[in-house]
Amino acid sequence: MSNKARNKVFAAILKLNKATTWEERKKVITSNRKALLSDVALQILEELISTASREQAPAQRLLERYRNLLVHARSEGIDAAFASCQEAVLEAVLALFEASTWDQAKIVVKQYQHELTSPLVKNVFVDLLKDHPSPASQRILLHHQALLESVRVKGIDAAFAEQLPSKGASPDDPVVQVVLAFLNAPTWDEAKTVLLESPVPLPPQQVGEIFDEIMWRARSY
Repeated sequence: MSNKARNKVFAAILKLNKATTWEERKKVITSNRKALLSDVALQILEELISTASREQAPAQRLLERYRNLLVHARSEGIDAAFASCQEAVLEAVLALFEASTWDQAKIVVKQYQHELTSPLVKNVFVDLLKDHPSPASQRILLHHQALLESVRVKGIDAAFAEQLPSKGASPDDPVVQVVLAFLNAPTWDEAKTVLLESPVPLPPQQVGEIFDEIMWRARSY
């Protein structure tokens, strides 16, 4: 290969290294597919890895991840490679949590479909559930995990049609009315009284879904 062609591959590797998110790295690899999925790219990465000093160990580990990612992309395809990258999957899951409405969440799922339907999603949620033990956090995490499992099995449109909170209970539902009365109670004692004097049973799953809907509606404004 000529020096000019090798320099072009090296420039693509520099672009990959400058990317700050896994989404950006995926775009760099996709737009520089010919250069980065070449034998020369792997040769250059091997050279950089082998010549890195002890002080450059963090950079060396990152280059090794790039090399492994490109090897996987060459054999399985770019989408499959990123779906097998734990960091890329975590980034996609966190992007989903940053969505402020369900319409935005659906856009995120479409954008990161390969990462969010990866088997690694389960591992990511295991870690998140360990790190966020509060009941409210657990309920939100489990709700999103169920949504992504439904996406994996049924597809995006069908999953959101089933999971979308706005398709849930009516404001006239007695359980919804009890939950709203609980939230609007001016003191904890009065809130406790609302629950104790509830005229209907309060199924935990339904109550959790109502709280989720209220949270999502609040974040939409």
